[in-house]
Amino acid sequence: MKNGILTLAGLVLLLAAAPLRMAAYDGDAKKGESAFALCAGCHNSDSDEIKVGPGLKNVFKRDKLVNGKPVNADNVKALISDGSGGMPPFGDSISPADKDNIVAYLKSLSSPMAMAGGGGAMGDPKKGATVFENCAGCHNSDSTDVKVGPGLKDLFKRDKLVNGKPVTPENVKGIVTDGSGGMPPFGDSISATDKDNLVAYLKTL
Repeated sequence: MKNGILTLAGLVLLLAAAPLRMAAYDGDAKKGESAFALCAGCHNSDSDEIKVGPGLKNVFKRDKLVNGKPVNADNVKALISDGSGGMPPFGDSISPADKDNIVAYLKSLSSPMAMAGGGGAMGDPKKGATVFENCAGCHNSDSTDVKVGPGLKDLFKRDKLVNGKPVTPENVKGIVTDGSGGMPPFGDSISATDKDNLVAYLKTL
């Protein structure tokens, strides 16, 4: 009976402590934006482009961090604390609360609002299929076989584009705009909206 009471007491303490642990992960995105000033010298927050380190827009939509670990709050905070490769360790110079705030801010960079700020990145795959007619002379949509340029089936399951950059909507739109190698630049002849539609279509392949 005594053991049963102790077990029950332990369970009550555990359940009482759980909300405290969960609350520590909430963070404050607004405060996190201020704390991110320490990171802004090396990381873009508004794009995926490399500055000194990788751009962090949509970081919580990626599979892995630069150290190969899955993208989650604990691993992001550990990376801030311990560093990785060329990134220095910040240890306790950034408080645990500010690490939670930075995580909350980074999560906001993947929000629908953040995406809308990037020019309606959701796109319409049906309209994108029509836009792809501009690309179909050089690219297969139903296979990975090279036509003139590489086949684009499963493009968004690949790690890199032909220019070596990671496969992200921003980088795909960048290659459509600027060209690469034998691919001509389309510039503004394809509108920003149609580039979003094209990306949405490519994601369906």
